[in-house]
Amino acid sequence: MDGWPDAADRQLACSIFGIDDRSGVERMILDWIALQGLGNGTIKSIEISVGAAITVALADGSPILVKAWPGSIERASLTAQLAVQRSMATRGYPAPALLTELSSLGPSWVVAMAYKADGVPTDVRIIGVRRNMAWGLARFIAEADDCRDMPHLPRRQLPIGESIWPMPHNVLLDFDATRRGAEWIDKIARQVLITMRNASSRMVVGHHDWSAKNMRMGPEGIAVLYDWDAVFVDREAFVLGSAAAHFPVTWELAMPETPTVDEVRAFLRDYERARGSNLTALELAEQLEPRMRAPTKRAASMRSIRAQRIGAAPRAKACRTTVLSASLKPSTAAPWPSPIHAAMKVRTKHLPAHGSSWIVATVGRREHTGAG
Repeated sequence: MDGWPDAADRQLACSIFGIDDRSGVERMILDWIALQGLGNGTIKSIEISVGAAITVALADGSPILVKAWPGSIERASLTAQLAVQRSMATRGYPAPALLTELSSLGPSWVVAMAYKADGVPTDVRIIGVRRNMAWGLARFIAEADDCRDMPHLPRRQLPIGESIWPMPHNVLLDFDATRRGAEWIDKIARQVLITMRNASSRMVVGHHDWSAKNMRMGPEGIAVLYDWDAVFVDREAFVLGSAAAHFPVTWELAMPETPTVDEVRAFLRDYERARGSNLTALELAEQLEPRMRAPTKRAASMRSIRAQRIGAAPRAKACRTTVLSASLKPSTAAPWPSPIHAAMKVRTKHLPAHGSSWIVATVGRREHTGAG
């Protein structure tokens, strides 16, 4: 097969590798692997999204993973994120070991790492998995703190001036073209940004895509964590709020991707217990303040885009969004001494829809996908 049958995949391949010919991409990868001293190999799979994750079988049959990103991403930032991955893997955190340094491949950036698939797919329906995810996040933040002042490690950048959205994370997203019909989402975003721009909770090194799809579970907790290009310096309240809103998301299992209100509250409670202290009123306000109505971001999920074929219905009319709205009403039924007493209501708002994709994200959050 010379190319990808899906037009969106061809666009993405071009944005990463400069060509949309799959055979050409495979040759580029295999030539690069040989230049790195890893020998000959065979491409087993290519997953393509914001970046690309390529599984390669080496001559001895052992698998490795090659990750590629568009050249538009800052090399210094990627290098710093990979340095966090290397540092934490060396100290025993369940991260894939890096086999090469970051280098260029045509217009893209690439790195090879161990193919680490310990454990099983993360299923939050299994008792204890949600708790392990929350405890794993607390451990990640604690152990990554030594990297907080690492040069070039990216920090969350909120839109400036009159802008309300960050730069779209890939070529498939066009926020200007989808403005009509999305005014209600833009209004929510403006309200959110008021809170986010005035936030003052502590800065941490966090993972912006803490979800089931980016980890596998073992008997003692997280067996491997992927997507280290989602590592950013950000406020703990934002990192935790994003995780609580997205932790069930996975493409491997047929299950709801949006947590229930009780599941969000339970995730926050588990996190409190793991870090050894309750969230302060300030931290709680920055996560669940009623104006935030997280999560929502227009056209933020790759699934919504992949459900829209090139030439199909306009993108602004091809998605549905779930809005999670929080009202901070104390609940005497809560069994823990915490400010997290949020009686939250979920409401659904539909754009004029021709498709059936759900999009769930946090305003201002950069999206990252991939297997490493």
